[in-house]
Amino acid sequence: MTDIFAIRSQRQRQVVVGALLVYVALFVTELSTTNAYAGPLSDLLIGVLVLLACGVGTRRISRARETEPVAVALVATLGIAGLSIAYQGLAGFELVQRVLLIDTVGSFALLVAVGLYFYDQYA
Repeated sequence: MTDIFAIRSQRQRQVVVGALLVYVALFVTELSTTNAYAGPLSDLLIGVLVLLACGVGTRRISRARETEPVAVALVATLGIAGLSIAYQGLAGFELVQRVLLIDTVGSFALLVAVGLYFYDQYA
């Protein structure tokens, strides 16, 4: 099995590290100030990163010789989680109404995705 989310190029590494540094800066800003936009912005950033990772995973799955059902399920659950996280960011900006069901489904999808990833890598 291959890791569909493996970082394979220097450019990918730079994008991921840069986005994570921005996320950490937003997280620290949210904790240390009363800035109302830092939390929702960090949610949007992580949501977009997760959705981009799903795009990369989908492309790698489609190019693979064999389709692994666990990898397909992993990308699908991460996509749901990414949409939920991004929606929470939009709700933080009060652009959409906060829906508890979306938060719950996203959290559950993220939990399932983590379990599938470890299963795919170590089983």
